[in-house]
Amino acid sequence: MREMAETEIGLRAAVNAISDVIQNRPRPLREFDQIYMKAGDMLQQWLKQDLERQLIALPSRLDGREGHRLHGHRYLTYASMPGFSVAQIVDGNRANASVYSVGGMGDMQRLWPWLALVAILVGCGPPSPAPVSNASPSVGFGSCPSSTRTVTSSPTPGEPQPVTLCVGGLERTYYVLFPASRTGRLPLVLALHGYTQSAGLLESQTGLNDEAAIGGFVLAYPEGIGRSWNVGSCCAEAKRRNIDDVAFIKQVIDQLVSGGRIDPKRVFATGISNGGMMDYRLACDLSDRIAAIASVSGALMLNPCNPPHTVSVLEMHGTDDSQVPIGGGTFEGLGPFPPTMSTMQRWVGIDGCTADPTVTKTDITETTMWTACRNGSSVVLAIVKGGSHTFWLDRVPAQLNVNEYIWNFFKNVPMRT
Repeated sequence: MREMAETEIGLRAAVNAISDVIQNRPRPLREFDQIYMKAGDMLQQWLKQDLERQLIALPSRLDGREGHRLHGHRYLTYASMPGFSVAQIVDGNRANASVYSVGGMGDMQRLWPWLALVAILVGCGPPSPAPVSNASPSVGFGSCPSSTRTVTSSPTPGEPQPVTLCVGGLERTYYVLFPASRTGRLPLVLALHGYTQSAGLLESQTGLNDEAAIGGFVLAYPEGIGRSWNVGSCCAEAKRRNIDDVAFIKQVIDQLVSGGRIDPKRVFATGISNGGMMDYRLACDLSDRIAAIASVSGALMLNPCNPPHTVSVLEMHGTDDSQVPIGGGTFEGLGPFPPTMSTMQRWVGIDGCTADPTVTKTDITETTMWTACRNGSSVVLAIVKGGSHTFWLDRVPAQLNVNEYIWNFFKNVPMRT
């Protein structure tokens, strides 16, 4: 009983953190992600402690955004954040119980989603649930707070601050970090997480914040819906719901540029896996805003792709990538992914590169570079021998510094006129 009580207290702390978000008191990015993982562990403990009578196990993610019905009850989701959604069981116009759903961690190797719903009844939930009409604006009902906020600095040095936008009726979140002691208009780098990953995990696993401090660029971590991005023919929830992630990223860029701290001619995007694929989509659909992309373990999944402006492209790929194979293929229902060289050849054509590529080798990295491209753009493929799908996050011996390599590529892209 003591273990159960401790677990309930810990889960309640996670729920309180979600409530902070609902009431516009966002937690720091790292803290929120830690709470997410801790809550997931606690839910697993509950399952093991034979508390099935308090749990409803579902084979798929609860989507209460459109008044989903389950066991005769109607669920309204009134908040959604990475890995969490908060809903209420609704009878008539009043909520009589709260439901907290925690999305499963999964990992880049297995990609397994799971969901547990804990219906906190009989005094365990928040006291006196408010009428649904008084709840925070719902996600997905076509209404959410619009923001005209300008973001020009980081209140806490070294800590990305959360910013919420309303995009197509959905509340979307990104986290932005401004380097200290830098003035004038700065470059912007958008960093996009992979499928099943989150903005917080990408931040903590890559160490990009340190590179931003050294390089003097602004860093933004957008958050995908269902920890995924709609890149055309992939992936997961974002693709199934046809989420307009291009509109979201466009709004992120425009909001940051409007604050006067971003150089609109030096906006770049990087990302891993599904995030790298989203980089390519941005290069296709936002070439008027994106000057260059650096994809890690990604692929071009959009067809057709006819950007009106040239965009320089860097692709970094491991030879031992089993999830987005360098030679093309599928992985656990995702894909098919094109061969990496096919993606590069497509972009060589898009940027109008005319010269034969040059090939160089340094340690375990082979770099193929196409130059003589329109408007001074370039296309680069860096192949890491022995690198897995997540070599950016889990270095292999003699591997190059990925963060440094990406920033060196970006800062040498010719300034747009």
